[in-house]
Amino acid sequence: MAAPMRTTILLLALAQTAKLMMWTDEAGVVHVEEAAKAPTSARPVSGETFSVIDADGRPLLFPDGGTREADSAMWRARFSAARAEVERLRLLEDAAAHEVTKASQSICVTAKATARVQVPVRPVSRRNARGAWRPYQTYQTQTVEQTESETKCVEGDASSQRAALSSVRAQRSTAETALRLLEREAIAAHVPLRDM
Repeated sequence: MAAPMRTTILLLALAQTAKLMMWTDEAGVVHVEEAAKAPTSARPVSGETFSVIDADGRPLLFPDGGTREADSAMWRARFSAARAEVERLRLLEDAAAHEVTKASQSICVTAKATARVQVPVRPVSRRNARGAWRPYQTYQTQTVEQTESETKCVEGDASSQRAALSSVRAQRSTAETALRLLEREAIAAHVPLRDM
């Protein structure tokens, strides 16, 4: 006999001996309560049928007047906020790690200098109209250009980025611890985590 079937039969037996009513709602979820607490639309469960056992197991109405539905919504909101905070800090940690990588890279600067000098040049000689060689009387200028470049590299300083990464990493660790504590708190309150 399958375990769910054995559980159903056991619940039916307990319901009969303890004067409890076993009923199922529209979703086919089985509830075991005192007959007075069962809603008027409840359908009693007989031994011939098999329904899904209520996964939550907590009362529909708590002693303080709150409903299970409202309580579950509160737990879902708390889990949603805790998980969103962990994810937000993970994204910040990834971004901070990227900044550390960028800041750690060497920075190289190239300086380039160009010098231009005009040098007077006098040609040695020239031919005159009669074909004789005669020296030039005037000077011509010639531009001389010289270019030099030098490259210097400086190691990147990522100390401030590393401090930011360490801070956000600690915050993420704290948020993950808070999420684990919330899970323990929910387990202690018999809240089904699979629904959170």
